[in-house]
Amino acid sequence: MGKFFRDIFTGRDNKTYEMGRVLWFQSVQAFILITMYSLYKGNDFDPITWGAGVAALIAGGGAAIKLKQESEPNEPQQDYLDAVVAAKEKGQRLTTKKTVVATESATVEDSDCK
Repeated sequence: MGKFFRDIFTGRDNKTYEMGRVLWFQSVQAFILITMYSLYKGNDFDPITWGAGVAALIAGGGAAIKLKQESEPNEPQQDYLDAVVAAKEKGQRLTTKKTVVATESATVEDSDCK
């Protein structure tokens, strides 16, 4: 069950939780709970307007996820991972300082070995 929720609430890398997805889920959950409470209190239920409300919530959440899709982190490139491993073996570490570092296995841009 934990993997299911992690897959729903995280971005492409399945590690970074995305606040938009969590809030979208909470909004749909609140919409359903408020509807159930309203029915419990004896208020009328109009399925057409309820369906329109759910459709608006789902469409809005889907649009928000699509708009944010390009800013989600991807998996790191293998060349970068090789450079990190090579730097660790040499007792160095990679930092982000807009220079180019050449290692035995790869060239890493935007990084500097110290």
